[in-house]
Amino acid sequence: MTSVADPVREQYLALLGFSDGDGAAYSTTQLVRLYENQQILAGVNATVKKGEPDVNLNKFPFPSGSGSYGFNLVVTLDGSKVYAVDYQNGKVIPFDVVTSVFGDPITVGASPDGIAISPDGKTVYVANGSDNTVSVIDVETDTVVGTVSVDPTPYGIAVSPDNSTAWAACFTTGTVVPIDRETLTAGTPIVVDATNGVAGITAAPDGKTVWVAGSTLVTANSAVYPIDVDTLTVGTAIDVADYLGDLIITPDGKTLYVLGVSNGNYVYPIDVETKVVSDPIIGLRLSGGNSNISVMACISKLLYVPDGNSYIMVIDIASNELIANIPDPNVPYGAGSSLDGSVVFVTEGGSSPGVPSIARIVRPAFYLP
Repeated sequence: MTSVADPVREQYLALLGFSDGDGAAYSTTQLVRLYENQQILAGVNATVKKGEPDVNLNKFPFPSGSGSYGFNLVVTLDGSKVYAVDYQNGKVIPFDVVTSVFGDPITVGASPDGIAISPDGKTVYVANGSDNTVSVIDVETDTVVGTVSVDPTPYGIAVSPDNSTAWAACFTTGTVVPIDRETLTAGTPIVVDATNGVAGITAAPDGKTVWVAGSTLVTANSAVYPIDVDTLTVGTAIDVADYLGDLIITPDGKTLYVLGVSNGNYVYPIDVETKVVSDPIIGLRLSGGNSNISVMACISKLLYVPDGNSYIMVIDIASNELIANIPDPNVPYGAGSSLDGSVVFVTEGGSSPGVPSIARIVRPAFYLP
């Protein structure tokens, strides 16, 4: 039986410069959306550049002796300091934004990955994936003031808005472990998805719910799960047909964004009230997207998504549209911002001829009217 050619698909494969094999992971609808996004990006980036070289990113290479790649970071609420994870060496490296100087590396646990800052800005929590602990760093002194044992392979970490609890998402056991901030003790693990594991985690602004992204250790599909903070029970799963990584919620608590990485970088918006998953916002990476856990930064109007390859996606939260794609060939991974969004940084893994760095997006508000 002869297959019937799809003329629309053939048209957009040609426009994108893809062979059918290159575009096999995309449906025809997704190919159309990807092409439209590229046209938007081409126009926006031409305006942003304005003939100035590298106007969007100021880069600061990690100190000598740091690991060959960086992963995640957080920015303090006032934007004065950045804490970047050195995954290979078990360190967190502070960076003074005002002086552009790195501080002495802070020793944490083995294979640190997820990192979060408390809402009062006083404490940084680091999930150490290989030694099953969470390190607690005092921001004023840049010292570790506590280490908490949790379930195996903690990756994602979040903090309740009232500062009372940190939540560690433990990948291989599919559990979330609450950590009491005052006593620095771990509570009873909450089983979320013991089959597939869990990855990203975020706390709702109203303090009532913690949201967790399931992974896909076994099955092809995954889900996002709500945990009721009062009862510590897991609610009804929201299915998402992708391998999931980071998860973040908007400051108004109305929309979740979860990163899918099976076929490149897809960002799925989820309406918190209706639990409806919208069509993914598609980045330019075609396959093997960023599978790291804490990669997105969300401010009042924008979502920043490093793609683990060559771009930083910029999404308009109001419209769920990809409005810019900041070129960054130095393998951008994690992202973080100050409370008001005026200071936005990403980590860069380093790609020849680049080196592991952090980079500041110097005009984040420029992308909106």
